[in-house]
Amino acid sequence: MDFPSQEQIEAYERHEEFVKQRDKEFAEAKENIYFRLAGHDKYYNAFNCKKFEDNVKMFGFDHIATAEEVQKQGLIFSKYAISLGHVHGHDLQRFNSKEELLGFVAGCNHTYNQMRLVKKLV
Repeated sequence: MDFPSQEQIEAYERHEEFVKQRDKEFAEAKENIYFRLAGHDKYYNAFNCKKFEDNVKMFGFDHIATAEEVQKQGLIFSKYAISLGHVHGHDLQRFNSKEELLGFVAGCNHTYNQMRLVKKLV
């Protein structure tokens, strides 16, 4: 049986550190998500929700969920709604399932990215 080389040990330690860092970022990203995230997509979905909140803090969403209000109160992602401040706050949008909510968030993030791109080009 071969023992791992020093290079293999260092690669493993770097990998372990990377996993710990991603788990810490994941925990921060899912603080305002009030439903279970699991599977391979849990990191993607948590980071998408965080990115959506950052985008709404910058651009606003509607006449109630303005950029300033979202910065003050934050957003809550429950299974069937995205709400301002708390679960029973103003609903930015309601959904039939968490999959529909996550699809909406991903689509909005894509739109916000396109807005940024067009703004740079103009």
